[in-house]
Amino acid sequence: MGLIATASTSYNSPYNLARRFSALDHVSNGRAGWNIVTTAGVDAARNFGVDEQPLHAERYARAAEFIDVTLKLWDSWEDDVVIADKGAGVWGDNTKIHPADHRGKYFSVAGALNSPVRPGLSTLSSSRLVGRRQGPRGALRRGGLHRQQTLATRRRSTTT
Repeated sequence: MGLIATASTSYNSPYNLARRFSALDHVSNGRAGWNIVTTAGVDAARNFGVDEQPLHAERYARAAEFIDVTLKLWDSWEDDVVIADKGAGVWGDNTKIHPADHRGKYFSVAGALNSPVRPGLSTLSSSRLVGRRQGPRGALRRGGLHRQQTLATRRRSTTT
């Protein structure tokens, strides 16, 4: 059984959300996913200490950058970073940890996550969030409870 949690890009920060889902993925033994949503409504905004909800276009622009930053954070640890050589006293290879180094309109994130991410953590989102920008994320259209779901899986570029 997999665990898919819904989390909004409107009132979260990419770093904290990336950490939470990384932990969920770890405890579920690689069976975690993120249902990406934006949050609308002035009542929801006020619950987060904001007087007015952001405009529709602003919410989706923020969501697109949020997803980009989250994926950078998940990719900040290479898949083979953990060495776990107890005899040599080596936990991992620090050269395989890379800062997100993101500075955008909505978010500024300097470093890497503080823990490794299991390869292949997946995200589910509305086609409006990633449907137009599938290429870099390798998004796949798929059926499910909602016919317009998109599955975007984390992809790392391969180098030899």
